This record gives sequence, C-alpha cells and structure tokens, in this order.
Amino acid sequence: MLIYGLIIATIALSLSIWGLLRTALWLIPALFAQDYLPLACASLAAFFAVASWIFPYRKEAFDGRDLPREKMALLFFLTGVVTGSLVLSTSQIWIFAAGAAFPWILLQAFRVFRVPAGRILYLPKQIRFVTTGLCVVVILARLAEEALQIL
Repeated sequence: MLIYGLIIATIALSLSIWGLLRTALWLIPALFAQDYLPLACASLAAFFAVASWIFPYRKEAFDGRDLPREKMALLFFLTGVVTGSLVLSTSQIWIFAAGAAFPWILLQAFRVFRVPAGRILYLPKQIRFVTTGLCVVVILARLAEEALQIL
C-alpha cells in the first residue's frame, strides 16, 4: 500500500515539475516493465530530493544547469543511496546501481530529444520540503513495516 502512495506522489511531482510530455517519456516505458515501476518512482523521488539539496539556489529556484561534474557524480551516488533506503530497508547493490542509473539515463534521453536543460534541471523552491518530507515519511513507514514484521 505504501508503494502505491510513492508511485502516485512521484508521478504528481514529475507532472508539476516537468510537465506531461517529459513525464510520459519516463512513465510509459516504466509502465511496460511493471515490476520496476516502484524502483523507477523511488529513484525519481530520490533524485528530486537530493537535487534540491545539491543544486545552488538562484532566483527563487534551485538551478543545476551549470553544476560541475563532481557534484553531478555526487548527485547520482546519493540518489542511489536514498533509492535503496526507499525501496528496501536492507538494500542490495543492484538497487543502488539502478537507483543511481535511472535519473542519469533519463537525463541523457532528455538530451537526445533536445529538451533544454533549463526545463529539466530547474526546480522550484518548494520542492525541497515536499520531496524531503516524502522521502522521510516513506523511510519511516518502511522501518515501521519492518518492525511490525519482526513482532
């Protein structure tokens, strides 16, 4: 039940930040691989949360258009770590790798389709609190779920 909430919240975040066409670019392939839809949504929610903390704050938004390569690598690494925390409490290496790779592949697909970087790497200021809150709630719910299974 928790995973459905994460999927709905991530789709709503993606629609509000990127719009319908860019959301369809990642959602339609993810719907065909339904086993990996929760992983894709967790990875995207983690990407939004980590990006809102790494991107510099400029002109009422978080702007990552001119982020150095070192910070982009850190962004994808932390996205993999947070994805592992969202999906399972005891993470596996393939979840970390897939969680880190999915946003990178998605950004490369946007580049292939010639979507301007300003429309992808420019996040509104409210996104920091929404995505961080979403990740904290999901992680705490996962821990509570694990604790109930132990009892």
